[in-house]
Amino acid sequence: METTSFSYQVTALKREFTIFCNEKLQELGLSIGLMYFIVYIGKHENCSPGELSKAIHMDTGHTTRSIDKLVKDGFVQKKRSEVDKRSQNLALTDKGKMALEHIHSFFQQWDQIILSQLSEEEQETLCALLEKIQKIRKTSCMSSCMSGYKKRLNLEL
Repeated sequence: METTSFSYQVTALKREFTIFCNEKLQELGLSIGLMYFIVYIGKHENCSPGELSKAIHMDTGHTTRSIDKLVKDGFVQKKRSEVDKRSQNLALTDKGKMALEHIHSFFQQWDQIILSQLSEEEQETLCALLEKIQKIRKTSCMSSCMSGYKKRLNLEL
């Protein structure tokens, strides 16, 4: 029996996850692109737009437009930094916090749907292997290759 490549499997899962998320996010008035901003800001309250941009590998123009949309739609608020009055920090509003709770909820739904046919041992093995692959990617030449690729695409500052 011929197996498909790891890359193909990851891409297929990401495509399905994106479709699943977009259906859920439409109910909240969000897109999957904006979801990543909400998740990061929710985990890093009072982060700066520059920090956010670097963390999620987006150029500053895209980050600014996305933040402006999230502010306009009531998910995020900008606050003047107490340390440097020239800069702003980002925080979720109550609406943004509610959206984050929904996002966590449908992440759990996705996990249940996808992993329900695996035993607990298989689930633990799968997660351990994926964590190992992440560590390998971060420490291998792949990480430096990807950073060069991102810079060529102007995805990093």
